[in-house]
Amino acid sequence: MAERTGLAPSRPERTRPRGGHRLDVQGMRAVAVLAVLVFHAGVAMPGGFVGVDVFFVISGFVITAMLMREFEQHGRIRLKRFYLRRFKRLFPALALTVAVTLVATVWILSPGQYQEIAAMTGLGAILLSANFVIMSTSGGYFDAKAELNPLLHVWSLSVEEQFYLVFPAILIGAVAWGARRRGATRPTSPARHALRAVVVISLISLVPTVVNTVATGWAPLTGFYSPLPRVWEFGAGALLALVPHAGLLRTRAQTLALALAGAALLAVSFVVIDETMAWPGPATLLPVLGTMALIAAGSSAQPNPVNRLLATRPMTLVGDWSYSLYLWHWAPVVFAQMLWPNNGGAKLLAVALSVVPAVASYYLLEDPIRRAPGLTGIRFVRLAAATALVPVVVAAALFAGAARHWDSPAVAAFVTQVEEEHIGKESGCDGRTPLGGHGTDCAWNLEADGAPVYLVGDSSMDHFTDGWIEAGREAGRPVFSATASACPFLLDVTIRDVRHDQSLDDECNTYVSDSLDYLADAPSGTVVIANSQHYPFQREVGLGAGPEDDPEDDFEAKIEAIREGLEAAVAEIGSLGHEVVIVQGTPLWIGKHHWESRECTMLTVMKQRCGQQMTLAEAAEQQGRARAVVEQVGRATGAVVWDSWTELCAEGVCATHDGLDPRFRDGLHITVEQSKRLGPSFARLL
Repeated sequence: MAERTGLAPSRPERTRPRGGHRLDVQGMRAVAVLAVLVFHAGVAMPGGFVGVDVFFVISGFVITAMLMREFEQHGRIRLKRFYLRRFKRLFPALALTVAVTLVATVWILSPGQYQEIAAMTGLGAILLSANFVIMSTSGGYFDAKAELNPLLHVWSLSVEEQFYLVFPAILIGAVAWGARRRGATRPTSPARHALRAVVVISLISLVPTVVNTVATGWAPLTGFYSPLPRVWEFGAGALLALVPHAGLLRTRAQTLALALAGAALLAVSFVVIDETMAWPGPATLLPVLGTMALIAAGSSAQPNPVNRLLATRPMTLVGDWSYSLYLWHWAPVVFAQMLWPNNGGAKLLAVALSVVPAVASYYLLEDPIRRAPGLTGIRFVRLAAATALVPVVVAAALFAGAARHWDSPAVAAFVTQVEEEHIGKESGCDGRTPLGGHGTDCAWNLEADGAPVYLVGDSSMDHFTDGWIEAGREAGRPVFSATASACPFLLDVTIRDVRHDQSLDDECNTYVSDSLDYLADAPSGTVVIANSQHYPFQREVGLGAGPEDDPEDDFEAKIEAIREGLEAAVAEIGSLGHEVVIVQGTPLWIGKHHWESRECTMLTVMKQRCGQQMTLAEAAEQQGRARAVVEQVGRATGAVVWDSWTELCAEGVCATHDGLDPRFRDGLHITVEQSKRLGPSFARLL
């Protein structure tokens, strides 16, 4: 994503670039950055994010060709000169983008952890380690938390910069090793020794790429942000710079076939690959091989129309802008989502408008500094210090302000309550472990001698746990909790993660069945079940009665599956001698009443305007069918049904806030304070 282009042994006249740089490779940069921009704009290109992988291959080719050319001309690789060029090319534009983004973050991003994450990411970008910061703070690349990090995209720049730090030393070491073995001070074929080193490290890098077919998206060694499984992508480009390949394409037909194959592989990558695939993984071969094919075809002495198209002025112009376009496009997308969360065209408009600062940055900062002569010695030290100091100071100020809640009571109340974890989650009780599996870690009021209270369900039970513990203390009853996030407490119901094409049956059904086994031998008490009522609205979740019945898009079929599974679970618990309480789900802040605390901007929080309301009638219109199922099960089994709406929808209006205090921490879950306020109501049930 850095150097403008690279050299090849030979090239057709029409792709011969300005000043010794290959125009078609510059055009490939345009393809890569446009794919990323289209993907982030929300347009139908699910694999547009692989444009970053295209950049990695190009960088490997360009940097290796440049370093080896310098060795052949001067007999050595001058690291000082190399790093000076890298700094001038990358750092000033990056520092400006980071500083401006963090200043805007103060007003637009949600206060608290999201501002702190942005500040840490900005500091990581300046220290060439943003990928590690993001890995530890924002989760997977496609996670909701990551999507609101306005500097998320700089992970790839840090990976590339880490490559620049290490790779020249590897080339120098390989060439020096070859020189010693041949007993000469300057071996006749330094590329051969460099090639061996590149092949070895690339093969080593392929191992975590294969492992990542089953690894999580944030794994330090094999995950999306890790540099290790990306090395082979740089290595693929480096191989093209080290292996004489131009003469292998002897006819125009061969060159055209290779160019068309490369273009087809990239096109397929942009359309077929999506976020459900392990990345990087085996499918990463598609864009990598496609990029290699196009670079190789452009190196041939035989011209072809594909590479000539890439070398046209519009393509090379966008290629010139590609670094600035990449730097400036993502923060506007995040801010647009914050300001207009329900506007489908906001991201597209944000990407389009980001072209203005990107082009201005290119012509006013990036290109002038890159061309500036004499930036050495004390002048370079001053430039480097000034460039780094500004974003570091801004990042520190943002972090400090966010940590102090900007000395605003409204911000402090908001951040404290929406970020506080429920006691079940904090204690490790919200996983896939059934009742009895946590020992005393998930048990409270053990000194009480009343009948025990058992809490089961998904994360909707977890967010009620604080209130039930308060109720247990008041009623003199011990409380045991074992919840399973994203696993509703239903008996014999198929649950499927449609988005990632994987069944959750084993872990979810085991959680339910093992909890029932525990209840069979446990002292008689009250079993409280709470399941989210969001599943029927989620296309990515499939619910059915059997392994072949997976109606992820059938609302009524899901409703019926929930009714049957809940009724079977309640009946089984009743047969074991326990009383059952079913908790009606809280109002859902989805659809036209969508609300998420993370989408509350600093300004709306300070002005107390980030809440949402809906009437009982509107809430009932949305959740009526799901609520009716709970009532039906209660009547059929004799279970007690407690309605959360009596507390959360006072005077006929459901609201996310009660004055300054948020009742909800996101669109599906209440806050810890709100849960505790429900304690007296739960106590009356007991």
